[in-house]
Amino acid sequence: MKKILLSAISLIMTVSFLVGAPVTEKETDTHSLQKENSARNKENNGISIPSQGVPPSLTLNDGPTYNFNANTNLVSLLADIRKHISSKEYKIAHSMAQAALQSIQQTEQNKFYLNQIRKEETKIYYVQAKLAMSQDKYSLASQLLEKYRENIEKDLSERKIDDLQEARNKSSEIEDKLSLIKIPEVSFFKSPLDEAMQKLMLKSKQFDLTEQDPAKKGIPIIVMKPSDGDSFPLVTITLRNMELGKMIQWITEMVNWTYDIKAEAVVISKSGGGFKGRALETKFYEVTQGTINRMTGTGGGADDTGQKIKAFLERIGIRFDDGKGHKFVFDGFQMIVTHDRRSLDLIELILAKLDQDKSK
Repeated sequence: MKKILLSAISLIMTVSFLVGAPVTEKETDTHSLQKENSARNKENNGISIPSQGVPPSLTLNDGPTYNFNANTNLVSLLADIRKHISSKEYKIAHSMAQAALQSIQQTEQNKFYLNQIRKEETKIYYVQAKLAMSQDKYSLASQLLEKYRENIEKDLSERKIDDLQEARNKSSEIEDKLSLIKIPEVSFFKSPLDEAMQKLMLKSKQFDLTEQDPAKKGIPIIVMKPSDGDSFPLVTITLRNMELGKMIQWITEMVNWTYDIKAEAVVISKSGGGFKGRALETKFYEVTQGTINRMTGTGGGADDTGQKIKAFLERIGIRFDDGKGHKFVFDGFQMIVTHDRRSLDLIELILAKLDQDKSK
C-alpha cells in the first residue's frame, strides 16, 4: 500500500513539472502587457517611447493685451499709459506709446488720442532725461532730451498746420458765400465807398440762404481808410441779380480799389488797383521720392504722379481754381505752385511733416 501511495505522489510531481504551475489572473494580465509592450517596441524599431503626462495649464498675464491697429481702443490705451507713468513704470508706458505711434495710422477720428499719447511719450522722455542726469549718465540724457525736442517740434508743427487749415476753412466758407449769396438788386448814387459796402453787407445778411442761425448770416466787409488821407471814393452804380462776390468786384474795380479775402472778413483797401481778390504768389518745392510716395500712395506712373499729388493737396483743403489764377505743375522733381500765401505756407508745413515721417 505504501508503495502504491509513493508511486501516485511521484506521478503527480512529474505531471506538475511537465505542465507547470497553475497561472493566476494577475499573472495573465502581466504577460499580456509584456506582449503588448514587446509588440510596440518591435513596431518602433525596438525603441521604447516614454509616456507623456497632461501639460500644465497656461497662466495669462493680468491686464489688457493690445494689438496695435486701426481697431485699438485708444481711450483704454491712453488710460493704461498714464497709469504706468503714475506708477513710474516708464519702460512699459514708453513701449506702449511707441508701438501705438508707429503702428496706428493717424486719421481725423483718432488724431486727438494719438496726439495725447505722443504728449505722454514726451513727458516720459523728459522724466527719464532728468533721471539719467541725476545718475551722471550724460550721453543717455542727451539722447532723451533730443527725443523730447523732436516731439515738441512735431507738436508745434501740428498746431501750425491745424491753425492754417482752420483759417483756410474759414476763408473757404467766405469764398463759398461770395458765390452762393445772390442779391436781386442794389443801387448807389454818389455813396462813399464805406457806406456802399455797409449797405452791401446788410444785403448779404438778408439774402444769405446758406445759414439757419441769424448771427452767422452774411459776410463781414471791412473798408480800410486810405493811408494818404484821401476821402473814400464815391460810388454810383446799379447791379441786379448778381453774386455778392461779383458785386464787390465790380464796385472795387470801378473806384480802382482792391479787396482781399481773409479768414474772418472781406477787406477792401486802396492799393493801386493792381489786384482784385487774394494776392497770389508762386513757390517752388523740391520733393523727395519718399514724400512723393506718401502723397500718392505708391510710386505711380510718371504720367499721373502730378495729378495724384494735386489730388492729395485738394483732399487736405487746398483748392485749385483756374478762374482765380491758381496753378500747379510737377516736373518730376519739384512742385511749382501759384496760390495765396496761406495755402503756400500750409503746403510747406505738410511737406515738412511728410518728409519727417519715415514709417511709410
